[in-house]
Amino acid sequence: MTFRDIPVPPVLAVGSVLVATLLQKIWPLERLWQHPAMTVGGGLLLVVGVGIWAVTLRMFRVRQTTLNPVGKPTTLILTGAYRFSRNPLYVAGVLLLLAIFVLTALPYFAMGPVVFAWIINGWVIPREEANLREQFGAAYGDYCARVRRWL
Repeated sequence: MTFRDIPVPPVLAVGSVLVATLLQKIWPLERLWQHPAMTVGGGLLLVVGVGIWAVTLRMFRVRQTTLNPVGKPTTLILTGAYRFSRNPLYVAGVLLLLAIFVLTALPYFAMGPVVFAWIINGWVIPREEANLREQFGAAYGDYCARVRRWL
């Protein structure tokens, strides 16, 4: 296993939750809110995030292409959530981390979606896009012209 084989997005998402949990254990902070509407809102974010994530993962499995951002894709997926976002799995990751923040109402968990989106947008996506441009050429360029990076 090399550094290129490490699945950065899920490791980053899980790592952010673990760091926030550890910080809360070491230096406890008060909840920012305790309101039933926030529980409903966090639950909705969770359901939408898991839904996007599950449907998108299934698309990769059905098309037998790699999930690795620097792997060698065999298919350019243009259907489902990919009609609205070039990165629905990353959108799902942000939604899931945001759901955890809203449900816990703990300040440390606010860092998760922000840091995740910042690293994914600045480091992972550019490498992934270069890889897809190399693999699919003009077809990927046309797709990028029609569909936004996030939403």
